[in-house]
Amino acid sequence: MIYGARLFTSRTYTLLRQLSRHKYSYTYTKSDEPLIPLTIGQLLERRAVDSADTMACLSMHQNISKTYRQLNEDVNKLAKGLKSIGCGKGTRVGIWSPNCYEWVVTQYATAKIGSIMVRGQGCVGYVNYQLYLDNIQVNVNPGYQALEMDYCLNLVGCHTLICNQKFKSTNNCEILETLEPNILKNANGSRVKSSVNTTNYMCITETDCPMEVIIIHTIYQLNRTASTKIPTLENIIVMNGTDGEELAPKGMTRFDEFIDRFDGTDSRDTCFDFDESVNIQFTSGTTGKPKGATLTHFGIIQNAYFSGKRALEGLTDKILCISPPLYHCFGSVVGGIVAAVHKGTLVLPAPVHNATETLKAIEKYKCDVVYGTPTMFIDLLNANPLQFNTSSLKRGFMTGSPCPRHLLEAFLKSVPTCEHILIPYGTTECSPVITFTSIHDSEKHRFESVGRPLEHLEAKIVNTSTGQITPIGESGEVCTRGHH
Repeated sequence: MIYGARLFTSRTYTLLRQLSRHKYSYTYTKSDEPLIPLTIGQLLERRAVDSADTMACLSMHQNISKTYRQLNEDVNKLAKGLKSIGCGKGTRVGIWSPNCYEWVVTQYATAKIGSIMVRGQGCVGYVNYQLYLDNIQVNVNPGYQALEMDYCLNLVGCHTLICNQKFKSTNNCEILETLEPNILKNANGSRVKSSVNTTNYMCITETDCPMEVIIIHTIYQLNRTASTKIPTLENIIVMNGTDGEELAPKGMTRFDEFIDRFDGTDSRDTCFDFDESVNIQFTSGTTGKPKGATLTHFGIIQNAYFSGKRALEGLTDKILCISPPLYHCFGSVVGGIVAAVHKGTLVLPAPVHNATETLKAIEKYKCDVVYGTPTMFIDLLNANPLQFNTSSLKRGFMTGSPCPRHLLEAFLKSVPTCEHILIPYGTTECSPVITFTSIHDSEKHRFESVGRPLEHLEAKIVNTSTGQITPIGESGEVCTRGHH
């Protein structure tokens, strides 16, 4: 249950102290630090000035290294390119891809043109959010099959889809052809006559490192009929697999030739209101139908700032190794946006989690933080971190499921330079972090709790039957409010 934010007054603090004194399950974190009125696009533009030569993104599997200045230039080019093919206000842009540099560029570019990123995770069932979705980027789990893609693309009315050609054993193009039979015919060069909508086809391929993005010169037209399964889909961007599958079809030009038609100067962020929605993310649906959580520029920026302020305290380099998927808030917000807010570096070791590649990335880029779920940390232990130079690693962030104490202790023992493993807790609806442990917490609290609420946040536990705040020690439902 999420409540709206409110301002604290002296009377409020008096009441809160009374609750605490009576041992109720209620807590808050007071702060005199002001909130940050920025959009995500404005954040990147600020970093391109004050941290221009700081590395923004290092994608090891693509051999890509970009500073904040270079990232902002690529984002501006893509933003202008997307506008040229009809993206912007009133459109829905989807990305169906594992972790890669292009994912990061797309995230910022769509934010700059006012699109909303919609993330899908394990969608099954149907909930009609059509009336609420406008200017959307649909961010889709790369493991989706035809059922999930049909659900997501039609649910949000997707206008433009960016996807990799293959993901593991799944041929994404075949899935798209199942949903829209004309897609691959057009991509292979056979025209389909129609007087309705034009379609631009792009493709990212890995002929050499780094990954290249290419676009067909010819603008094709989809055959729009009453039987079309995805009536709103106009633009298809097809990325080749990140592990060197077959080349893209002939007759295409490289993406850099496409974006070179646009300059990398300021693209004039069209989203100036930090309270605007930027992300509609579908939760996993493990407890029912998938839920569409709408996140704002403001909520994400505050969450990233206060999460990073607590979790990165004492670190100087802030080189963050991200194994979790970017389509999840843990990867994109607690990872990517935290890096940008705190002038750090985002490191992508592989398209999907790979323990050996993660350890190689820590060694190569001297990462001081590694992210992962408990299962990912188990994989890191099984990959024998002593075989790699992990002396730069100072901290780990673990979340996603219960984090057993013995696992934290085992990892700290295997990587002696790693001083702390901190645990964030939250929900997608909360942008996503509610609480975070701290390096100043006692060992018991670091290992056996999820910490305190972020600054300016309240949290309580209520009885699910009565809605009343429970005494300390009793279980119930977590409720929170603040700048989410």
